Amino acid sequence: MALLAIARGVEVGIDVERDRDVPNRLAMARRVFPAAVADELARLDDAAQNHAFLSAWTAMEARQKAFGRGIFERRVEDHDARAFGFSPAPGWLAHVAVVAASKMEFRYFDHTGS
Repeated sequence: MALLAIARGVEVGIDVERDRDVPNRLAMARRVFPAAVADELARLDDAAQNHAFLSAWTAMEARQKAFGRGIFERRVEDHDARAFGFSPAPGWLAHVAVVAASKMEFRYFDHTGS
């Protein structure tokens, strides 16, 4: 899976993950997400927790990338970058993020190459 984000005059970040079982996801969540997010994940049943973790993960990664940061660098807060979630194909989750003050028009094109 590959995604391409095109932007003019604004920083953009994008992340995509296959919807798969993530072992040790709560431990990972407690390491990289705010405590409130990790606590919310802990209250969900297994399948919902896994999906919510991957959604939160792609949103966080997209925000970090929009600011040119890695996942263990100072965290980009939700109010600093807007992240928009979508599913580019069945079994995949993705987010694209832009600086919160930016005007954004989101268009999604599916090219399957068939």
